[in-house]
Amino acid sequence: MGDIFDEMKKFEREMELLLESFLHPRHPVSYHHQWSPSVNVFETEENLVVLIEAAGVSSEDIKIMLEGNNLVIRGIRRDPFKESGKNFYVMEIDFGAFERVIRLPVEVEYTGARVETENGFLKVYLPKKVKVERIIEVE
Repeated sequence: MGDIFDEMKKFEREMELLLESFLHPRHPVSYHHQWSPSVNVFETEENLVVLIEAAGVSSEDIKIMLEGNNLVIRGIRRDPFKESGKNFYVMEIDFGAFERVIRLPVEVEYTGARVETENGFLKVYLPKKVKVERIIEVE
């Protein structure tokens, strides 16, 4: 009686692995692609804020630039384990060069922009441009 239950348990595990590989496909270890960090962009009363997921990226390896109405983020995340002969079973973390261009939804001031780091995130604060209305009187 134990044999049929063992076979059912084995079949159940194989189906779980198949479903996992279908629902969460992973890149083959030899597959090379350019990745980009995830971002959130939101507005406060005074700033446009861009939150960048940058775990594992050192501050020396990232550049953040304002180009026109775009925020450009370029950098590289280096593999901290450089030993040769690694035998991967799961490889989900992307390494290498990246670039992300974010079109800014509002006009910002270049002066006063600042970046803070916290727990693997970069917080980019861009002061919103104050719109000045000018009324032209009709004579």
